[in-house]
Amino acid sequence: MTEIKNQSPHDQENHPLFNSVDLVDKIRISSEQLISATQDFIEWTNDNKNIVIEELIRVRNFCDAVIEANPITYKLVNITDMTGINEQTLRKMLVDVGVDINKSTTDPEENITQHDLITLLADRAGSKEGDLLAEFIRSNRRIFPNC
Repeated sequence: MTEIKNQSPHDQENHPLFNSVDLVDKIRISSEQLISATQDFIEWTNDNKNIVIEELIRVRNFCDAVIEANPITYKLVNITDMTGINEQTLRKMLVDVGVDINKSTTDPEENITQHDLITLLADRAGSKEGDLLAEFIRSNRRIFPNC
């Protein structure tokens, strides 16, 4: 691991461990294997399930920490392009639901979290804007088989 830390950024880009597509695929496959092994253990054994549950809690805690540190974000421009809601209106709506965003700034590249967008969606549920925001979130999800 020390060798990797001491490599220049250029060297890291060419290192097989830094191929993000392969790493995402590895994570997806490992997740599927964890799900399958857990299902098999529960369905096919009468052993004490506590050790498996404790391991799943450990994995969940790790996942929760990763998700909290790296929330899903969206650029305002992507939201405005798909929904047709102009940036200033979107900013005002976000401020109205308590999102910490400057409503007088213009920066279409600014990111907001999925949580903030869902907060706005919940506030606007049943409205035209709410429907557009729901469609935006659905269209930006990566769906994997067996989930």
